[in-house]
Amino acid sequence: MSYIFMKILERRPSSYDAGIARYSAGDFGKVREKMLSFVKSGQRVLDVGCGPGAFTVECAKKDATVEAVDINPAMLYAANLAAKQAGVDSRIHFQQASATNLEAERGIFDLVVFSLSMSELREVEQWVAINSVFEFLKPGGKLIVVDEVVPDALAAKVWYHIRRTLLFAITYLITRTATRPIREMEKKFGECGFEIERVETYENGSLKMVVGSRLERRPSPPLLLPDRLPRWLEMLGVICSYLSLPFKSVPMRTGLYRIGNPNKTSPVLVTANYLLTFTSVRKHLKGLDCYLLVIDTRGINVWCAAGEGNFSAQEICNSLSATRAGEAVAHRKLILPKLSANGVRYRDVKRLSGWDAVFGPVYARDIPEYLNAGATRSDHMERVRFDFPERLRLSVPFALFVAFWLVLPLVFFRHLYSPVVPLIGLAVSLIFPLAFYLLPTNQFFKKALVLGVVGSLAAGLYLLSAGAQARDIVQWSLIIMFLTIFISMDFSGMTPVSNHSRIREEFYVALPLLGLIVISYIGVSLLW
Repeated sequence: MSYIFMKILERRPSSYDAGIARYSAGDFGKVREKMLSFVKSGQRVLDVGCGPGAFTVECAKKDATVEAVDINPAMLYAANLAAKQAGVDSRIHFQQASATNLEAERGIFDLVVFSLSMSELREVEQWVAINSVFEFLKPGGKLIVVDEVVPDALAAKVWYHIRRTLLFAITYLITRTATRPIREMEKKFGECGFEIERVETYENGSLKMVVGSRLERRPSPPLLLPDRLPRWLEMLGVICSYLSLPFKSVPMRTGLYRIGNPNKTSPVLVTANYLLTFTSVRKHLKGLDCYLLVIDTRGINVWCAAGEGNFSAQEICNSLSATRAGEAVAHRKLILPKLSANGVRYRDVKRLSGWDAVFGPVYARDIPEYLNAGATRSDHMERVRFDFPERLRLSVPFALFVAFWLVLPLVFFRHLYSPVVPLIGLAVSLIFPLAFYLLPTNQFFKKALVLGVVGSLAAGLYLLSAGAQARDIVQWSLIIMFLTIFISMDFSGMTPVSNHSRIREEFYVALPLLGLIVISYIGVSLLW
């Protein structure tokens, strides 16, 4: 089965345990009993993602002292109520926090448990959580993770994915959230300093319990090599990224990469996990000895990710903790890309991680010069250029992306609209970037409006000279105006001359106009 449905159950804490028991056909109850067998009287237990408190209360009944953590206040309320009803609330302390920023004393816990809570974290957050647990546990203390995994057997794997796809759609529609199966759980244990003691699977391999014992010392942090992917696969990803097919981003694995032969004093640079960004930075770092910290920006480039809040001080802090970068170098200084300045503040990085941050050059090609100059930026390293060659380089993938999504519906619905529509979209996505500075005003919406009016007039004159009817002229003018505004506004995310708040304000004006254009087109089609 798939435990993604638990996001629905979380909306009603009182029925959460009953729902889990029903959907797991009682198997999860057996797993909980096995977890309880590790709890001894007098122990200190950290229950991360305690839910409505069933496991927490049982631990307290065995005379254990429990720190119960959950990010959901409704769950904590239900757990607190259950503890009071059982008369064990004096042995339980509740804390509302996520698994990556909970507050607890170091080295005092005998047992830490993650029960169906690790799958709610992103990959980088899972590493952060397990690294934190190493600090919280006593030497020899145990970590238990029980969560959803992808089965190993082929038939079970196929059936798992079929069911999970359906449940994912239902869950996301209802809750707008989802979980993800845990990958390489045993590997995470080993690299974070835990010796595997027991691994058990349930429900046809889709539920796994891993028990690990904390070592006295953990192994050195793993360093990734920049050429992790096979060359052909990386080139395919680069081509897909450049052509923007089928999506706008191809994510790279996050982590701390070793460039050349770095040592304890080598610089640590930070970048996004967008494949095109990574390959560009890696190319210009060739011949240098340094570390490259690739943070989780959801596969989005630095500029856009910073504007959306994904390239942030918190994400940098998460990556530093997940990779244990502090053990790789003796200093505490990061070099951030200059284009991340719209989403990162120096003091936030220092407050959250203890590391000092400075901004490097705008372009990766200037990094060698910047490092050779003692991490000093010259004037040209701080200047963002958006001249004709830059716009031409951006217009090609942008135009192919637009054309792809306009042609795709015609593959399945041949008569949905005229094949001329993708050609108009292709023309707009090429003309707007190239004529960007020739169009008046400094707002995308107004630039798009000017180009739309010019394009509609030009098309109207052409159709009029060809003897087209007035109705057709009006319809095609509306189509051109709609496509021009819609496509031009989307281009704002690919330029260095926009910001999130300004574009959001412009969209408040553009969306009503686009709606009016659609209504006008429908009215002309039905009434004329």
